[in-house]
Order: sequence, then structure tokens, then C-alpha cells
Amino acid sequence: MEGSSYIIAEPNSTVIGLLGQSVEIRCLAGGNPKPFVTWWRGDQILPMKDERYEISRDHLLLIKKLELFDLGLYVCQAYNSVGKPVSVTVTLKARVATRPQNEDDEKYLQYIVTGDYDNSTQTTLRPPPSTQT
Repeated sequence: MEGSSYIIAEPNSTVIGLLGQSVEIRCLAGGNPKPFVTWWRGDQILPMKDERYEISRDHLLLIKKLELFDLGLYVCQAYNSVGKPVSVTVTLKARVATRPQNEDDEKYLQYIVTGDYDNSTQTTLRPPPSTQT
């Protein structure tokens, strides 16, 4: 049975990484037919793979080395031939306080997280049950 694309995520979700380390952002997307999934940063679509990013077959976005300028909003968008595209926005923040290297970096300081951080807690979301008519 065909169904429009969906993404399972909390609205306005946040991922917290460590500067200088790799970080993963998940996009749990599905639909029938299988949707085409893209990751966006601002008005730019992210490449499937380059020196900074890698997007896996299961739509996981890997940032290979988190830098201050990587912090901010990312959008996962899913679309198939049924229905409209759906998207979710994820805010990427970092735990380590740092000083900006230049004036351009100051706008990213709003995404720095202070205090304790526990990366051991992860929630796995499941697709909604299919409804048969």
C-alpha cells in the first residue's frame, strides 16, 4: 500500500556534539515508495560525501570533525511521489565553550552548551503503525 513520506522526530530537536570530534544527526524517514531524503544547511543541500560530511544509506548525517561554524540548524527533507515533502529541523550545538576565531564565528556562540552533558542517553523512535483500510 502506498503512503506519503514521513519523518519520525521530536519537533525542534537538538543534537549536542563535542568540538573537534565527529557527530551524527539521524533522520528516521520512511514511506511507500521509499522517499528521497536530503539534508540541508540554510539554502544549501549537503553533499552525500565530501571532506566534511557523509550521508549514509539510512539518512544519517555524519559531520567528521565538528567545528564552531558547523553549529546551527540542519533540515532533513523526505519526499516520494505520494503527498507533499516533509521535513524536520535539528539544532546542532556543542558542549565546549570556546572563543571565536573571528567576527564571523560570533554568531555561532548561541549554540554552545554549558554544564554537564551525558551522551549515553539516546531514544530510538519507531515508525507509526500502518493503518489498513
